Amino acid sequence: MTIYRGSRYERDKVARVLGVDGVRRPTLFRSPPPNLTFTYDEHLVIEGDRLDVLAYQAYGDDGLWWVIAEANPELNVPDPLPPGQTLRVPRAG
Repeated sequence: MTIYRGSRYERDKVARVLGVDGVRRPTLFRSPPPNLTFTYDEHLVIEGDRLDVLAYQAYGDDGLWWVIAEANPELNVPDPLPPGQTLRVPRAG
């Protein structure tokens, strides 16, 4: 798992945790988020949506998927996005 400089995950510890499906996935042990406010757009997830594709559509760079993941801490990355869920997509500055 790559954690990018400037990400709020930069200081967090990563461990491979066994999920209920029996698969070990990198999992972050998060530090408290900073008290920042952002402007978001909302995206209603449809079947087949992926964070990297949404990041490409929003920012022109699929490597910025983690920006959307950070704005939606309830997501279980790298699990598929649940259709019908509304995601917060930070606006590009």
